[in-house]
Amino acid sequence: MTTEIDTKKGILTAGQKWIVAAALLVSVMAAGCNSVSVGDTVKLTNGQSVVTVAPDISTFDRLVSSSVAKDYVGFAEAASNSFTVIDGTKALVIDKGPGRVRVRIMEGPQIDEVGWIPSDWAK
Repeated sequence: MTTEIDTKKGILTAGQKWIVAAALLVSVMAAGCNSVSVGDTVKLTNGQSVVTVAPDISTFDRLVSSSVAKDYVGFAEAASNSFTVIDGTKALVIDKGPGRVRVRIMEGPQIDEVGWIPSDWAK
């Protein structure tokens, strides 16, 4: 199994998707532990080499529900509609909801892309 990441395109290997799924599940279970506000500049971090960003709430909810259900096929399908950024990427919080924040990427190949992450991935 390869562990290379195409950072320009934000593509994950199958093995990396499972690692991201596990990190997402842990983050959702710990939701509410981080308090960021709209307008904050944050670093995106989940303890992995990349952070998966869902382009919309529907995709975010599918990522979460498939992680909770251990539905790895469903997670892979939802992840294919998402993009990734390198751990530590700077972003602006532009909206928030229960256990999630919407961010605008401020650096890197996905600059100006917008999406949702678990709120505790925004530090």
